[in-house]
Amino acid sequence: MLHALFCDKLTLEEPIIAVVDAEGLSVASLEKGMQLMMEESAQRDKMMEKQFIAYELMKKRDAAFNPEHPERFLDISLIPDIREEDGDEDYEVRVVDLRYEEMEEEPPEPWASSLPELCDWNKFTHESSFDDSEFYRKDFEDDPVYSLLKPFVHNLFKCLKQDYLRQDKESKKEEHQMRSPLEHYLILLALKAQVRISSCEVWVESVGHEAPRKGVYLFAMECLGRIAEAIERFSPEHHYHLATEAGNIKKQIEKIF
Repeated sequence: MLHALFCDKLTLEEPIIAVVDAEGLSVASLEKGMQLMMEESAQRDKMMEKQFIAYELMKKRDAAFNPEHPERFLDISLIPDIREEDGDEDYEVRVVDLRYEEMEEEPPEPWASSLPELCDWNKFTHESSFDDSEFYRKDFEDDPVYSLLKPFVHNLFKCLKQDYLRQDKESKKEEHQMRSPLEHYLILLALKAQVRISSCEVWVESVGHEAPRKGVYLFAMECLGRIAEAIERFSPEHHYHLATEAGNIKKQIEKIF
């Protein structure tokens, strides 16, 4: 169930993967998904630009408001340009250390030792001092599956980067070319698997058992399977070793269960 949840979330987050799931893995579906991804990105940029313009407009309107002539507040043509106040450099910038320093425990006062109740209290508070060792959250990089994925992902990115730089150098176009839909597909799958593992400890602590971690491991196996399939079908031959490596890591994850 958790495995299906992670896969559904991946499909909702990434248009290129959603199209591949719906239409099957092909050059056409990768290109279609890439186009949808670019269109969604452009729409987000436009929304951010509108929000910025609205913010700047409201800031100018607030600054132009005059209680004696409130009707001018709605006259956009009268809104002046707002300039930042001069003299900001006169303010002193200081670094504030917000870390708590360890305080040495003060010895009890002599009179406190003479009272049995206070003596027992001091002993109790000393023995039950807060110890956060049981709340220590282990580093996600110590996770065995993450340890398997990390060198593979680095190797994958290195190979893709070398190919991109070579193709860009051979290209006669003045502008740098975009990465191919296949490269985006592979990168998303590799990064998503790592991200899920890095955050699954929170899920485990929340529900109190290991089911989320197992779901994430299954998700990582599926990502590796998709990566291997895409490389074998569409990548050049000098990348085939990555498909073999992805398959081997998938088998090693199976043994971890």
